[in-house]
Parts: sequence; C-alpha cells; structure tokens
Amino acid sequence: MLTVAEFAAQLRSSEGAAFDVTTPQVEVIVNRWVRRLAVASLWVRDERELGPTVAGQDRYVIDPDIIEIHDLVVGADLSERQSVETLFRLGAGSAFLVNGPPWTVYADRADATTGAKLLMLYPIPDSDGVSLTALCAVIPATLGENDTPPFPDDQIETLLNGCKATLYREQDENPDEGATYEALFAQEAEDLRRRRNGMLGGTFRIPSYRDIAP
Repeated sequence: MLTVAEFAAQLRSSEGAAFDVTTPQVEVIVNRWVRRLAVASLWVRDERELGPTVAGQDRYVIDPDIIEIHDLVVGADLSERQSVETLFRLGAGSAFLVNGPPWTVYADRADATTGAKLLMLYPIPDSDGVSLTALCAVIPATLGENDTPPFPDDQIETLLNGCKATLYREQDENPDEGATYEALFAQEAEDLRRRRNGMLGGTFRIPSYRDIAP
C-alpha cells in the first residue's frame, strides 16, 4: 500500500493524470476516500470495550468512529446481532427468544435527540460490571503524509480512483470524468465488502424469534 505522499506523487505523474496537487492537498482527499471505503466495505476492524454493564440499563454510548458492531461478547457469552425493531418487540413482550444459546441480542442505533451512537441490549442487564467486548467495523484514524491506508495492496487503484473523482471535479471542472471514476470506486468498494463477507463465518447457533402478538 502507498503512503499518502506516494499517492500524491502518483496523482502528479503522467500515468496518474498529472494533477497539479501538493501532498497536503492529497492528504485531505485521501482521508476522505479512506473513510468512504471503510464505510462502504466494513473492512477495517477493531476490538473495543463498550461496557461494563450497569444493572437496569439497556443502552450504552459507543465511540463515534464505530460504523457497525459485528460481534459482541457479554461477559464470556457471544451475543447475536439483530435489528432495532426486533429488540423493540422483544422488550415489548410481543416476541421472545427461543432455541438459544445465545440468549442475549444486540443492535446498534443512533440516539434520535443527540445523534450519539448507541449499543442496545436485550435482555436488560441485571448486574453491574459485566464486560461488553465488541469486534467493530470502524473509520480509520486520520492519516498523515507518511501513513498508509489500512487496506490490502490491491486497493491502491480503488483509492486512486476516488482521488481522481475529486480532482477531476474540483480541479479540472470535469464532472463527467469525476463521475466515471466515482463509479469505479463504488464498484471496487462493493467488491471489497463482498470479500470481507466471504471471510466471515458463523461459529454458533443463531437464535430464532417467535411472535406472540398479531
């Protein structure tokens, strides 16, 4: 993978369309497309401590750079990701868990008032101090000129295409060419997401949910 400074050199070269850009300018642009690639592909993962639990509390504020919680371990037990709607129905008593374990489910959502990102648990914890350890898809930290994006080497072209989309639009005032490169980026980001999904496999039994209300 190239450093940010090497991305700048590539974009300035004749093979990279000879854009008249400085390394600080490219640093801003590369970081923009690194974030977009991380969100679209869910490739970048980090282990985070999201707890501990508080008895009677079912919602926990999580770090703003978390895109999605992929796996959650409550104490020593693996939990199952479900939708916000499913957790609402479970909490309301119109659905219940069967065929566990796992017997704990979670969803990630945003607070409607503050916009803060939240982890939501069911059932509501009945004790304090239980660890909540999560494997999360995250947005990478901002890169400097000597840093490298946290993606496989075959994603160099993906990020270059994203940078070209910006530069054709903002520097060359060529929105059509910019749209072409953004479309290439989007397809390559989707391919990376599919690759990530193909690397993931289930290791536990998924619970089912039975509705008890019409």
